[in-house]
Amino acid sequence: MMQARKKSWLEKIGLGGGRREEQSAPAPASVEAPPPAAVTADAPRLDLRLHPVEEMMVVQKARSKATGEIIIFGEAIHAETKNVLSRYLSDALETFLAHEARHGVGSYCIVDPSKPGRCRIITSTGYCGGYIRRVDGRVVAGTTLEAVFAGAESKIEMDPYGLCLSLSHAPKGSYQQLPFTTPFRDVRRLPPASVVEFENGKLTASYSYLTSGALLPPPASFEAAMDELSESLAAHYARTKKSPALMLSGGVDSLIIYLSLRQKMDPKDIRVVTVETSREHSLANGEYRAFPISQNIGFDVEYIAHDSLSSNSINDEIKRMMDRDIISSKGPHLAFVDHILGGTDIIHGQNMDAMFNVNMLLLQANLEKGYLSKGKMSSLKKADEETMQYQSFLGNLQFSDAYLNDSDFQRDTVEFFVKLHKRTMSDAEPGGVGMVRGMISSQYPNLLVRPNYPVNQLSQTEYLDREVDLFHRHVGEVSPRLAVDLVRYHTYSHLSNKRISTLSLPDGSRTLFVAMSGPIVSYLLGKNRGLSVVGRPKNEVYDLAEKLAGKPYSKLMSTRKEYRSPAAGVETDDDEDDDANADDMLLKDSMDTINPKTSRVLAAISEPDVRGHVSSVYHETIASCRPGNANFTRFSQSRARYLLNLELLLRQAGN
Repeated sequence: MMQARKKSWLEKIGLGGGRREEQSAPAPASVEAPPPAAVTADAPRLDLRLHPVEEMMVVQKARSKATGEIIIFGEAIHAETKNVLSRYLSDALETFLAHEARHGVGSYCIVDPSKPGRCRIITSTGYCGGYIRRVDGRVVAGTTLEAVFAGAESKIEMDPYGLCLSLSHAPKGSYQQLPFTTPFRDVRRLPPASVVEFENGKLTASYSYLTSGALLPPPASFEAAMDELSESLAAHYARTKKSPALMLSGGVDSLIIYLSLRQKMDPKDIRVVTVETSREHSLANGEYRAFPISQNIGFDVEYIAHDSLSSNSINDEIKRMMDRDIISSKGPHLAFVDHILGGTDIIHGQNMDAMFNVNMLLLQANLEKGYLSKGKMSSLKKADEETMQYQSFLGNLQFSDAYLNDSDFQRDTVEFFVKLHKRTMSDAEPGGVGMVRGMISSQYPNLLVRPNYPVNQLSQTEYLDREVDLFHRHVGEVSPRLAVDLVRYHTYSHLSNKRISTLSLPDGSRTLFVAMSGPIVSYLLGKNRGLSVVGRPKNEVYDLAEKLAGKPYSKLMSTRKEYRSPAAGVETDDDEDDDANADDMLLKDSMDTINPKTSRVLAAISEPDVRGHVSSVYHETIASCRPGNANFTRFSQSRARYLLNLELLLRQAGN
């Protein structure tokens, strides 16, 4: 007797087989060298391996939801998985993408191989990011580098420009990085808010849906965007019965997330945590601001020491993560390794500055007061304080509409701005392609970082042109305003998200960067920025904090002794930097791994001049990377950790 066919998951929730025939999506530009491809995010995070479509293999992890042929990896927060899928199956593709761009919250992606010979992948606006690699005549995609390296017969090679640029900015590696090219040859990034399609094993489409003509109107204000975001988070935690942890850095961004969220859910269900910071940042962020703020408003904050330079368990976890991907090895989230959260979300305010596209200089000192404002200028006591006000204002001027829309002014003033920003040089075409080249190279329009590696200006321009070409093929031809915002979104914002939120902590908890959500992204991308915003670049954030808290942020924070944190019970010298005096145990136990004589990274560099330069970087770094070295610098310490990360990745891959 014939057995009855089991109903698929789709049929059980009332949805048929595949999605209906969609209207054609925005025509992507032709795809040559592999721009971003696909994959996803999840608790232990997915490993998605895309071989030629007929050989597709998917390895599913914890919270992934299988839906027959169509799979959603990661966790959508703004709606239940079945509702996201229902909308994807029933709506025209452009309509679905427009909704995702405007309302999507969470790190997830949709994998749809339902059409014979084709595999489509759609990543969310907050997707942690992945990679695509062409190797051995096939295409492999994965969330982690470990996934795209595994199983290939060909040896991994280093990309000369991607590697040298990253080594030049190791301490700031979260944002001064290329949006598509990685340190590894033939490995491209998979960015958020993307559609990627493979036809019979070939990459045929890769484009951003943030620049579609079908976009929905953005929120009316930043307050409206935060209200919608908080509503989505509160509804999600009510559905899932999870109590999130909120990382309160003491800054205004994490404060407004908390204040907005407690309007929508019981404050008792929000676990507010602050992590100890090093002395060099103690008065700018961390417990020294978090505790006075919490006491002035009236909520409890849990204090956690940050032991990333001394805890064996944290260092073991860092190495485990480094085996899998490029990570932030000093991220505050690592402090939770020794503190079980129970597999929840760690809500983070980081990236808000990146999304607002501001120069951070003096922002923490001015707070609500605008640069050059009467209230600020009248309080200055030293000439250099006044000079810093001018520098901050002019740095933000470069992100204003007045500057970006006036190519003649950009050409006339480019050398002035070179003097304003040290270690930069002018692009050969300011006001034109130089705007995007500069944003990629230095995070400022028209300004290139002075190369301290074997790439002359012409070669640097050629490498940057390759990246600019990948960028425009992905986002299309857009206005200068939107181009600058999108570069910032794909670099500073996304790559810091990538390094912190890709891999979960041992208990399954993961970081959630809520600034990379549909409501916030759709409100800020392409938003007009006049001179008043140049003076007060985060005016809407400070205004919302004052509205929700009942008093200005500057009145909520205090460094008086009665507000000192639990860590301040011990007498310490506030001018002393504890981290600079304690040996870096991670590096102490790993010096053999970054030995240039046995380096896998150096062996994977095919260009002799580049190999010679990187070898000198190794020797210089080893001599100055550990506290106690005569020439110790934080730059060398961060760069040594980055080199260790690359070496462990190649060792794991068997290179």
